[in-house]
Amino acid sequence: MSIHEERHEAERRIAYLEERLKLRPVVFAALARLKEERGFDDDRAYAALRDCAMRRRMPIEQIAAFFLGGSEPLREVG
Repeated sequence: MSIHEERHEAERRIAYLEERLKLRPVVFAALARLKEERGFDDDRAYAALRDCAMRRRMPIEQIAAFFLGGSEPLREVG
C-alpha cells in the first residue's frame, strides 16, 4: 500500500469515527428511554441495544435512532 493510499484510508477511518461520535447523544437518549420505560440499568439497556444491532447487522447508532423514532420497538427485549 502506498503512502497516499494509507493516508486516504486513515482519513476515511477518522471521518467514520467522527460521525459515530456525533451520534453518541442518540445512543445515550435511547439508553435513557430504555431505562425509564423498561426499568433497565445502564448495562442491561446497552446490552439490549447492542444485541439488537448485532442481530440486524446494523450500527448501534442506527438502531438507537430507529428506536427513538418509533420505527424499532425492540420487542424482543424487556
